[in-house]
Amino acid sequence: MSFLSNLAYASDVQEERDIVGGGFTVPESGVYDATIKYAYLSQAQSGAGAVNFEFDLGNGTTHRETMYVTSRNGQNFYVDKKDGSKKYLPAYLNADAIALFASGKPLSELKEQPKVINLYNFDQKKEVPTEVPMLTELLGKQVKLGLIKEKAFKQIKDASGNYVDTDEVRESATTNKVFSAKDGRTVNEVRAEQAEAEFITKWTEKWEGKVNDKTAKSSGTKSATSAATT
Repeated sequence: MSFLSNLAYASDVQEERDIVGGGFTVPESGVYDATIKYAYLSQAQSGAGAVNFEFDLGNGTTHRETMYVTSRNGQNFYVDKKDGSKKYLPAYLNADAIALFASGKPLSELKEQPKVINLYNFDQKKEVPTEVPMLTELLGKQVKLGLIKEKAFKQIKDASGNYVDTDEVRESATTNKVFSAKDGRTVNEVRAEQAEAEFITKWTEKWEGKVNDKTAKSSGTKSATSAATT
C-alpha cells in the first residue's frame, strides 16, 4: 500500500483558504490550461512522499513539478509554530486539487498502476525506460494552473549539512494555485457552491507577468550567474 492512504482530510487540521500568496523555458507567471502528461509517485531518501507531474501547457511548453505531499514522517500537514495549529502542506493541497478536478476523487483515493516511462537516470546520464507507480486516472485530464515564476539562489549543503545559498541564480515556475478547467473555480469555491469563479481574477491581477524574486532577500555567496531550470 502506498502513502496515499494516509492523505485523507482530518477534522483537526485547518482547512485551506483562498489567499493570494506571494520545455526548459520557464513559464511566465499566469494561469495556464494544463493537460496532465504523467503523474507518478516517488519517495525521497528522507521518507517524504511526492507526486511528480508533467503538464503540457500548449505552444510546445512543458512544465514539470515535484509536489511533496507528505513530510518525512508521512504526514500531509505541519504544525504552525506561531499558534500550534495543524495546517495542510501547500503542495498536498495543490496535488489534491489536481486530483479532484481531474478525476473527481481526492488524492488519497487514487490507485497507482505500474507504467514504464522515460526518465533521466543520473548514473547513466540519460533518459532510460523506468517503471513508476503511475496515477493513471489523471492522465490526459485538464486543469488550470496558477504558476508563479521565481528567481532564487541555488542552495547546496555546507560542511555541517545545512543548506546555504550559492552565487548561482536559478529561475523556476511553481504551482501556487489550481483551478477547474471547466469554470475556473477553486476547490473552496466549488465546496461553497459558489456559482461564479472570483478568486482566479484576484490571483491573475496579483501575479500575471510578475516574478517572485527571492534573491532580493539574500546576497548569495558571490556575484550571481543565471541558470534556467524547470
